[in-house]
Amino acid sequence: MEPAIEPELGDDDLAAYALGQELQLIAGMLERAGFRAAGILDSATVARMMLIAHELGGIAERAERPRKAWMDWQNQQAGR
Repeated sequence: MEPAIEPELGDDDLAAYALGQELQLIAGMLERAGFRAAGILDSATVARMMLIAHELGGIAERAERPRKAWMDWQNQQAGR
């Protein structure tokens, strides 16, 4: 069996991971604000807030993907 090749992780990937973490935080805050605003604002505005939070979460996941793949590879190598 050939040894596994370590995925490369550049500075851009680390910056994207940090950005992803920040976006997850913002998405969570916006989602909680949407729940609080449900009785105060009109339903279209609340729905828009929830949609934006969902979209931010998706962007965050894509930004974090290279770093998570690298961490999974590291964990797999440690388990050998």
